[in-house]
Amino acid sequence: MKLFFLKLSEKIHAAGKEKSDTYYDKLFILRSKIYNKPYQDWNVEGLAHQLAMSQSYFQHLYKRIFGVSVMNDVINSRIEHSKYLLSTTDMPISQETEMCGYKCESHFMRQFKARIEMTSTEYRHSVSGG
Repeated sequence: MKLFFLKLSEKIHAAGKEKSDTYYDKLFILRSKIYNKPYQDWNVEGLAHQLAMSQSYFQHLYKRIFGVSVMNDVINSRIEHSKYLLSTTDMPISQETEMCGYKCESHFMRQFKARIEMTSTEYRHSVSGG
């Protein structure tokens, strides 16, 4: 499902892709890694280094191509993964928090509630029909 949405995003943003944009494919692969491995410790410095870019240029290019900042994309990937885990497992939230790349459960809870507008427990109950 994640791959579907990434491909859809690629098609939407392909219209704005310039032929001279040699980093597009590399950025798309990097974005796929972020969504497929939300538990990794992603940060701007490390991501920019992988593409041998300055942090500033990397952030500018990422946002121009995908329409979202790289760190917002990292958070989105983690929240989407947590929604998947909440709807398909009954593992404790603390374990799920770690599987989504968060070191602090309260930080996860704040970000989840801010983006989904309900707590993770409320979300789990809403998707389980409970």
